Formats: sequence, C-alpha cells, structure tokens
Amino acid sequence: MKIAIISTSKSTKVGGLERYCHLLRNCLVKERFKVEIIGKEDIDSYLIYKLFGRIPVINLVILGYFLGKHADKLKFDLVITNGLYGFSTRSKSINVQHGTFARASDRMDKNNFLKRLIRKHLWGYFEKVAVNKAEKVVAVSEETKESIEKYYKRKDAIVILNAVDTNFFVKKDKSEGKKYFGLPENKKLVLSVGRLSNQKSPEIVYELAKRFEKEDVIFVFATDKIMNWDLKNTKFLINVSYEKLPYLYSACDVFVLPSKHEGFAYTLIEAMSCELLFVISKVGGAMEIYQKVPQLKKFILDELKVELFYDRIKEILEMNEIERNELGKLARRFVLENCSLEIWAEKWKELIRNV
Repeated sequence: MKIAIISTSKSTKVGGLERYCHLLRNCLVKERFKVEIIGKEDIDSYLIYKLFGRIPVINLVILGYFLGKHADKLKFDLVITNGLYGFSTRSKSINVQHGTFARASDRMDKNNFLKRLIRKHLWGYFEKVAVNKAEKVVAVSEETKESIEKYYKRKDAIVILNAVDTNFFVKKDKSEGKKYFGLPENKKLVLSVGRLSNQKSPEIVYELAKRFEKEDVIFVFATDKIMNWDLKNTKFLINVSYEKLPYLYSACDVFVLPSKHEGFAYTLIEAMSCELLFVISKVGGAMEIYQKVPQLKKFILDELKVELFYDRIKEILEMNEIERNELGKLARRFVLENCSLEIWAEKWKELIRNV
C-alpha cells in the first residue's frame, strides 16, 4: 500500500506537527508500507503558490489546498491529512486533528474579532472540510475528540494519544546534562521548550522568571530565538538538537508550559518520559494525565495565573529528592502505559487495516 502523509514541511526541525509526521512515517515503514511525506517543498514551483502562498491569512488555505492536489496527482492508496493540510484531496483519507482551530479561537481570540474570524471561520471551515471527507478521523487527545464533535459535528473520531520513543527519552545524569549546556551546577533550573508564541503564554513565563530572579532560580529556554528580556536569571539555548533533548530535560528541576491551547504537547511527554516534573495548564492532553495520575493533579492548573504557577513551581523546587523522584517515576509510567511508540504503532496499524 502506498501512503502519503501531508505535513507543512518535510523538515524534522520545525515543530510538533512535522515531528508527528516523521514518527508516523517511520512507524509505517517498519510495517513495510510505502510512505512519503508531502510538504511545502513539493509545491514551491507551483505558480499560484509562489504568488499567494506567502500572504498572511490565506497562506494556510492555499498550502492546504495544493498539498492535497499534489497528493492526488501521485495516486496514493491512502492520504493522511493533518488539520486543514490536504483538505482538497479526493483520495481515500484519514484526517488527524491536533487540537482544532475552532477551539483554539474560542480560547485565544475572545477580544479580537478579526483573529476570531480568521482562525475559527476561515481556517476552521477548511479544517471541517478535511474532517468530514475523511474515512476516519484521529484525535490526539480526548479533549480534541470533544472539539471535533462540538465544532465539526463528527462523532466517530478515534483517540490515539501522541507518543514518544521511551527508550530514547530516558533520565540521564543531571551533572552531565548541566555540564553539556553550560548550566550552573548549584542552581535550581526551570525549563521551557519550544517557540515562545502567544499560544504558550510568554507573558506568564516572563513574570515567573522575574519573580524567581530574587530567589536565584534560573529559567532555561530551548527555543528558536532570544527574547529581549531585562532579566539576569534567563538562559536561552537556540535550536537544541533533538539528540541532546534528554540531557536537557534531565538537567533541569521542573518543566513549565502555561499554554492557552494544546492538542497534546510533545515537549510535555518528552519531559515526563525523562522523569521531569511539570507545572502546566489544563488543556489538551493534560486532561488525560489529570484523570489517570491523581498524584500529579495539583500541577495541572485550571487558570493561567502567575500566582498559581509560581506556587506550584516553588513547591516542586522545595521538595526533597525522594518525593521528587517518586513523582517523576509516576510521570514516566504514564508515558510508558499511554504514549509509547509501541502502543501508538499498534493503534495506527489497526486503523489502517480497517480503512
């Protein structure tokens, strides 16, 4: 069987969606499917894409349209679309939803009519098209499944939680990790991984770092650019290689992710797989953790308030080593039991057989 996976880019160094597509490709190739990732690199020569594909707002729709048409041209047996990317395909398809544009808009655009119009009613419309023409729909969390039912009126979505390689993301020696990244041996470290986009609430992370500045706690950012913040307790690590991420998670004391909206963040389950405790917002895949690991509930916050994040981070930093290790092992166990590549691969194989 020939399968196309439609992504925004073929690169592995862009974001969570691209990582998802490459993991899925590797998983299916091991099962002897012929798999190709299709991304913007394949349609760069299209005249209309050259003219309009970089115009803000409509760029996502144009990219999504031409990726679907390109896949049809190559005559695959099955096309796996992601969000609105590939919505135009006429091939047999499976659509993956990583957290809907519609719900993201309701959370992030309440006070901005124009952004709401774009995210919910333009991008969300084409996402709905992709959902409703697919043979099967995959949601990366239970909350995403609920979003698909609420906004796109499809009630048969299958939940397949995001997964990580638990043999790769394992706890490493703390001192070795600190030494590699030039982090102070005798300081407490709070870690943020990923782009500091509006969705990730950089304003909250900034205020947290500012409060902890007096307490000599260092905030470490593995991201794509240095923020111009007037703080002495921040360290920015630009474009950390994937191979070194387990050492970074293991070097730090707590992972923070105050997202306004998520599907299921890879950085969260990577950190958990390395036994790193977290303080996160109660969105997306965090709901699964909240329900299945009661001991970690208090670190999953209902409100995006600096005071709440501060108190929980401080609690973790002040824990004794035995308690922190026990909770860290619970975090890893959740990943092993729910988010391992082996579980993920079996669910995807069964889904493709059914299609």
